[in-house]
Amino acid sequence: MACAALAAFAASAQSPTTPKTEGVSSAKPLSPQSISAAEAPEANNEHAMTSSLAAAPGLIPRFLPRGGDQIIWRLRDRIPLGTESVMLSQSKRRATLLVSAESPQLDGITIFSREGTRYIVHSDGSPVRSLPSQITFRITASDLLQLNEEPTSIDANGDIQAFLSDLTFVAKVFRGLDEVRFEPVSVRQVGLPLSVPADERIYRAAFDFGKLDVNDHVVLLVNTSDGTPIAKFFLQLD
Repeated sequence: MACAALAAFAASAQSPTTPKTEGVSSAKPLSPQSISAAEAPEANNEHAMTSSLAAAPGLIPRFLPRGGDQIIWRLRDRIPLGTESVMLSQSKRRATLLVSAESPQLDGITIFSREGTRYIVHSDGSPVRSLPSQITFRITASDLLQLNEEPTSIDANGDIQAFLSDLTFVAKVFRGLDEVRFEPVSVRQVGLPLSVPADERIYRAAFDFGKLDVNDHVVLLVNTSDGTPIAKFFLQLD
């Protein structure tokens, strides 16, 4: 089982690097300044909370950002993961993919830097040790939204509406040099029913990853109906 495979990872695995998947385009991540769901306030905010440290042995050390710290991200329960533009090679029609990751456990996490040290903490200042085990990805596939970027050409048959309506998804978790593949526990489309022609489809793909470390890298692969990957989106906090 996938969870058992994760448990067998070596505890001393080297720090993860950004995984590569040959032949699959990577999503263009959104900058913190453009992300409304995960705001990045100014580092010198006069209202930044001061550091709170454990004063006695046995207590969990707590670190909260203070004046002079660089705030990288203040997360909400939905994190935009980026966008990707693809073009169907035969019809020459473009499709834009927008992906976000959703979990209540992400809400309130703050990532900041102090004197060259990076901190990932909960709203109470306690260190984040793990990623949520259950994550839902929201995928919007649209022929209506056109990005100002060169699309990646993909070998896909059929018209654009059929393409948008028949996407599939898998996820991979990378820990060091090891990886485990996960199938979604559920995939559903929201919005218009499939019986109604549409130039945009919205999917919600739910995954149960079991135990995840905070340093693990989660990659969502968006695939054609036959399972051919066309784009990948990264979720990582470190």
